[in-house]
Amino acid sequence: MIVVDQNKCVGCRACVDSCPIGAVDLIKITTSGMVSSVAIIDPALCGVCGVCIDRCPAMAVALQQNENENKESKSKLVS
Repeated sequence: MIVVDQNKCVGCRACVDSCPIGAVDLIKITTSGMVSSVAIIDPALCGVCGVCIDRCPAMAVALQQNENENKESKSKLVS
């Protein structure tokens, strides 16, 4: 699953504009009285191609393994 660290996102739209299937959008959030835009990824639409990860200048977009993948990786290391 691809996720956005909203603390790093600068709202530049690079990920939105680069997504070939339109799975990324910007939303407005309010933090400490300031309004800013941050990217969100719809996991139901995302094809996990990674283009948004490569295009993010703030390095706010990353691939995150789910719990099952983490457990499988750890069990392979122990075996």
